[in-house]
Amino acid sequence: NVESIVISNGVSFEKQGTTKHRTTTTENKPPTIFSASYLITRKAIRYNLLALAEVLKKHNNVIYKIAGDGPEQENLRKLVNDLGIHKQVQFLGMLSHQETIEQMFAADIFSLPSWDEAFGVVYIEAMAEGKPVIACKGEGIEDVITHGKTGLLVKPKDVESLTDAFDFLLSNPDKAISIGERAKKLVLDNFTWEKNAEKTVKAYEEVLSTHMVYNRNMEEQN
Repeated sequence: NVESIVISNGVSFEKQGTTKHRTTTTENKPPTIFSASYLITRKAIRYNLLALAEVLKKHNNVIYKIAGDGPEQENLRKLVNDLGIHKQVQFLGMLSHQETIEQMFAADIFSLPSWDEAFGVVYIEAMAEGKPVIACKGEGIEDVITHGKTGLLVKPKDVESLTDAFDFLLSNPDKAISIGERAKKLVLDNFTWEKNAEKTVKAYEEVLSTHMVYNRNMEEQN
């Protein structure tokens, strides 16, 4: 029998379009958090907003940009106004893939603490841009992210956990950059389409090899 092999989705670095790493320590710009998703409840943009309202008490210049559209947008806009953070939040609407990648590159943190998430290519796209990614524990991306090393994993639907993650990355920009750099290397080494093609070829070779051995054994027994 051949062991099961998992081949995940990947990214194309030719389409990622970045070679530099932006840091707020070298550019006089406010730190930016970015999310890209369909705006539905389980994508947890609401929790990003609630955590942002808390973290702004300490880091009052943070900007949060949200790319995407969906049925929750009106509720999210109302929450922004209710929290009094409308000056810090930008709804970008639907963006092209390239525009989304450019926003990832310009940001300092990518946060999408969604639940019921099988894998989420958007996470590895952000990691490919060298960004520290915040995602939820117990979801598919947990197979990719090692907490504190290649990203941060927070409790689902937990504002305090998410606030702590924001605060850690904003308070420790050098550590945030290091996490992003390790994340980028991880994706480059394991999650490009080229790597996926290599894994697929290897899987077929192992299946064919096992099949040939099985047939040979059957012939010898007969």
